Amino acid sequence: MLEVIEIANAAGSGMTMPFLCRLSDEEFYYVKGRSLTCDGLVNEYIGAHLGRLLSLPIPEFEIAQLPDLSIFPEDENSPRSLGFGQVFASKRVPNLDDLDHSLIEQVPAELRRDVAVFDYWVGNEDRTLTETGGNPNLFWDVSGSCLTVFDHNLAFSDEYSLENALELHPFRVDLLEVLSDDASKAKYATRFLGVLTQWTQICSMIPDDWLFKDMGQTIEAEIDFQRRLERLKILCEPEGWGK
Repeated sequence: MLEVIEIANAAGSGMTMPFLCRLSDEEFYYVKGRSLTCDGLVNEYIGAHLGRLLSLPIPEFEIAQLPDLSIFPEDENSPRSLGFGQVFASKRVPNLDDLDHSLIEQVPAELRRDVAVFDYWVGNEDRTLTETGGNPNLFWDVSGSCLTVFDHNLAFSDEYSLENALELHPFRVDLLEVLSDDASKAKYATRFLGVLTQWTQICSMIPDDWLFKDMGQTIEAEIDFQRRLERLKILCEPEGWGK
């Protein structure tokens, strides 16, 4: 397992509070820890795995071991917010800008459909963009003129609304196109079934650290894997689409 050997700086703001870190492979990663909650860490890991199995342009990721962070001060910007134990580390991709509305047409149509349907499949509504702005959690590689997909900690949301997605998702037009075509829905359902053959293996790689709220592993986080799986099964059946 890779280890965090240098914490360079905070790489954002908000609830997730990632830090740019150098790991023991000498590469830099964006690292998320306990500020994400146990559910968020599990969602991030499962979402990244599922997305890459569907060939989405999600950066390489690792589970990494934190050092003792007690040397850092306790304040709102402290690396101590990463917590303890093992963390989710997403490999840094250079030259990224937030995707804006003007760039949408530069994303290949097939990839737009894949991203939109993937977010629908996993119940991720943390991806919004309209003509007036939003929070797409999608990034444009300036040097390669291609899309990079991040952030799945809010997947598997009980609050997910298809109606909201059709109003706010960056690729909502492409999602509607798929919803209107039975052949496309059948194709995606087959792909989803294939990916779910890896479900047990993906879950087995989740660290025990993330299944408990405390370092001593005395308070269970009550992660509901079955609920997540049942959600994923919905779009594997024709009658599940549109919900």
